[in-house]
Amino acid sequence: MENIWKLLLFIGQLQVLVLADIKYKLCIAQRMAKFNQKDSCDQLRDNVHSGVECVIAKDRLECLHLLNEGSADFTVLHPEELVVANQMGIPLRVTHELQKFKNVPNVDYSVIGLVSSRISVESLSDLRNVPMCSVGFDVEKGHDFDWNEIFSKFIEDQVVQQQCHINVTLVENRIASLASYFGPSCKAGKWVPDPKQDLQLKQKYPDLCALCNDPITCSVKDKYWGRRGAPLCLTDCMGDVGWMRLDDWRVHEKTVTNKACGEFFFLCPNGTVQLTSTPNPCVWVSQPLPTLVVRSALSQVLTHFLTEVGTSLPTSDPVSSWRWVTRNLISPYTRYITQLENEFTPNYYLAKATNYLTASEDESGCDYSHHVIRFCTDPGQDRSKCDQLAHIARAYGVVPDIECVSPSEGHGTKSSQGHETNESQGQESKESSQGGGAMRSDSCAQMLSRGEADLMSVRTDRYADALRSNSHLRPILYQMGEQRRYAVAVTKKSSHITSFAQLRNKRACFGMVNDLGWNAALYQLLRENLLPRVCPYEEAMKQYFGAICAIYSPNSSVIRQCDGNAEEGRSMAYEQKEVMECLSEGGGDVVFLDLKNVNVKRDHEWYFRKNAYALSTLCPPGSLHAPAYRNDVNASCYLLWSSQGQLLVPDSMSEERAREITNTMSQIGAYFGETVKTLGTPAESLKLFAPGRDGVEDVLFQDDTRSFSTQDLMYTSSGAGRGDKTLSRNYEHVLPLYATCDPSQNLIAPSKGSVTSPAMMLIICE
Repeated sequence: MENIWKLLLFIGQLQVLVLADIKYKLCIAQRMAKFNQKDSCDQLRDNVHSGVECVIAKDRLECLHLLNEGSADFTVLHPEELVVANQMGIPLRVTHELQKFKNVPNVDYSVIGLVSSRISVESLSDLRNVPMCSVGFDVEKGHDFDWNEIFSKFIEDQVVQQQCHINVTLVENRIASLASYFGPSCKAGKWVPDPKQDLQLKQKYPDLCALCNDPITCSVKDKYWGRRGAPLCLTDCMGDVGWMRLDDWRVHEKTVTNKACGEFFFLCPNGTVQLTSTPNPCVWVSQPLPTLVVRSALSQVLTHFLTEVGTSLPTSDPVSSWRWVTRNLISPYTRYITQLENEFTPNYYLAKATNYLTASEDESGCDYSHHVIRFCTDPGQDRSKCDQLAHIARAYGVVPDIECVSPSEGHGTKSSQGHETNESQGQESKESSQGGGAMRSDSCAQMLSRGEADLMSVRTDRYADALRSNSHLRPILYQMGEQRRYAVAVTKKSSHITSFAQLRNKRACFGMVNDLGWNAALYQLLRENLLPRVCPYEEAMKQYFGAICAIYSPNSSVIRQCDGNAEEGRSMAYEQKEVMECLSEGGGDVVFLDLKNVNVKRDHEWYFRKNAYALSTLCPPGSLHAPAYRNDVNASCYLLWSSQGQLLVPDSMSEERAREITNTMSQIGAYFGETVKTLGTPAESLKLFAPGRDGVEDVLFQDDTRSFSTQDLMYTSSGAGRGDKTLSRNYEHVLPLYATCDPSQNLIAPSKGSVTSPAMMLIICE
């Protein structure tokens, strides 16, 4: 027996020695917080005794991808990402929970129902016409993401038979069902992102705001909105039934001294009731805890290893200090890292939380297939990100579902509710790896025209390609950054060029054929009736200018590349530098710049210092201004301005359907588009506006986007007020007027009295 123990001890010591020589890879999702991840990761890297090293990812879904391909060994995932892992069949094991309180396992919080003693309830059907209190809606901030919207949908579906109207949005279906079932209620908040539609819905279904403190606005500022508002609504005798977090009710009931409303009882999903003194009441649905997950192949080795890390204490001993550093990287807050009784698959672990999996898969009993948004993307990274977005948006309760489709030899390949296809799992061609719809905007445009897709995303440089492939497209949302993009014409001051008419037979340089700068020059020449009346536009531009080149040209036999060696995939700043070199070194007379994150003055300081080569902005009226090398150009000095990109739908799409897609994508932008305060938001799951793998820029959406804006918001953002004359030069509005070459048309500028509205721009055909 003694020999056996010695053998076991030797094996254990050998395992420790082996582990000391191995560094397991912890995937860390970047976050904005005071806790410095980089310093901690550097400590692990530099400590020769450390058994862990960091792999930095932009979000938790990237960590999930890295685990799947074996580039990382363990990470922290929240329940929503476990849902995605389960749906995608990724081989993982859940080994530990990050508990708020020691020995309180499995759930972050639970949702309970409450009824007043003023009503008699024997079954859920007795709730018809009963006044109801709700935590309400929050389609932009998700109640600060400590309440999952799938819970509201799940509970309502258990009580209320959903109305399955075909010709209204899913959100209105849900609202109409609630309004027709319950009596006067308070379900305050922002029902949909669009303010106008939000007001219209509240006016159409006023009973859902009738019990609110301010039934007219019925907003997130209402006394009875949110986690604290719902229990207050009940104890203020406003409603007789409501659902809320158990911990919120326990805190609130201690503060209630007024018993005028009578007693309250826990309402169970089967229609029975329990006393509120019940220590472990019936629960409708629970939110699981964050977890530690490991690759299945390493689960047995890492389970004990991570338990030691989770129970480590602060120390200055370099031999063991790395464990404490790792422990704080895993959970920098006061959560306990607790080993589970077994190693679970994501599905099995989630099933331990009451009704969580059921809520995440709830279909409401209606056939909503006609509401699914078919999002057309390029294969490769764009498609992969779309698939991830489809999964995670559903896990957070965003409706309707997204189905990603891609062009493939004239036909779309699709994934049902975001399941990845072969194209998105590794066949990432050079074309598609550029991101942002780099090469196939025309293919998606054709899919929209054939009715095979509902939505596509393009960057501004590809907007013209999409319209020329399918002129029956319209933008419903705009990718807005902190600043607009501007197209500006720059010349040498010594050339004394003061008008576009003087550019005839001059040498012109562009960043890219058909981009914002190209189409801005085209627009101005058309407005001044200077362009030769020939098609295509490339031929007309060649006839007007003496020589013409572009840093990137899709067909160098038509428009030559300025250096003969440029590639489309460069960053925009690098392209601008090349355009400027065409003016300073390549013999160009005029360059058309797309001002987007450029610092021309810094890169060409020598050029700006030489008086002989001072630059001048060629303004539309013909007047001269100081060189424009930043986005704060003089209001009269740019040719066109634009957002970073557009979300396009077919012209023929009904307004109701367009509103549904607009609201869904706006909610997705609000949930996953946060770029600064990502901590505790869905942006930790998926960063919508961020580079892809290997630093690929502008994947699916533009990296410098900050939000999706409607047309009204775009026109009033970035310092533009209503009635601003600059709106008459918005690229998205004017491009459809001349996207298709027609030698018989003129562009007529709006009169001074009408430039306040971009809609006053006209085409007059001769």
